[in-house]
Order: sequence, then C-alpha cells, then structure tokens
Amino acid sequence: MIEKDKDDDIFEVSCDYCGGAHESIDATPGWQAMIDKIKQRGWRIRKVGDEFRHMCPGCFGDHKPW
Repeated sequence: MIEKDKDDDIFEVSCDYCGGAHESIDATPGWQAMIDKIKQRGWRIRKVGDEFRHMCPGCFGDHKPW
C-alpha cells in the first residue's frame, strides 16, 4: 500500500503480504520517480483486480505467491 505522509513529497509504502515492512519514499520530482525508487529498492508492484499490491524485498525473497 502507498499512503501519503504529512509532507507532500513523502509517501509510505508498506507490504501487503507481511504487513511489517515499510519505507518512506520521496516523490520528488513526481509520482513515477517514486515508483521507480520503490522498484530500485527491490519492491514489487502488481495489479490484482482493481487494486495494486506491494511486496517487500523480504517477501519476494521468500517466494511468497502473488
């Protein structure tokens, strides 16, 4: 899940699988830059139905199913 933090340019990404992993990501210069940063840090993002699911590097390393 990606949620906006108090600061306009900071978002919190949390794992939809383990629920424990989370990171603060700077969205500067824009939304796509933030998504790129998340992926560079090893997170996986996948659309399931109408929602996006976010998997932390630890869960991806454990080969948890999508």
